Amino acid sequence: MLTLAYETGLRLGELVGATTADLVRETLADGDLWWLRVRGKGDKPREVPVSEALLRAIGRELAARGAPLPGAGGPPVPLIGKLRGEGGLTASGLHRALVGFARSAAEALAGTDPEGAARLARVTWHWLRHSYASHALEAGVPLEAVRENLGHASLATTSRYITAERARRHRETTRRHRAPGEGVEE
Repeated sequence: MLTLAYETGLRLGELVGATTADLVRETLADGDLWWLRVRGKGDKPREVPVSEALLRAIGRELAARGAPLPGAGGPPVPLIGKLRGEGGLTASGLHRALVGFARSAAEALAGTDPEGAARLARVTWHWLRHSYASHALEAGVPLEAVRENLGHASLATTSRYITAERARRHRETTRRHRAPGEGVEE
């Protein structure tokens, strides 16, 4: 669940609605590309890239549930299954699972990192989407590609994520790069 959310940046409703039928293989001369077709806000369709590693993780999850692997045919199966029973999780069920996981992790972290634990205890689902955007931009994924993957109608919406990278860049540059004799930290 976390890997799928982090690598795709999907909204909560998009994740719980994703099924094996939404995974599409595109065969090119130099290999296969996998995409996840989703319907976003305003029922707008888009395709989000799926890495080979993510596809393997999805395959392991499906195999553990006894579900057919992507491309194997059969009826569509939710990519995120219920914790008990068959079928997919609801958006509220997935949100509760994430919040419960974050709170448990925060409790475990509280003894060694109280500030980190406090931040973790406040996790919301949208934080994963923010993490996807910020980390993708930081890794050099073009702004337009991140916009398309997130399903933002406006580039201005996606551009908000650049501010975190700009702040990090400023902080790191001014901390590490100064004229000789000006006390550069190492």
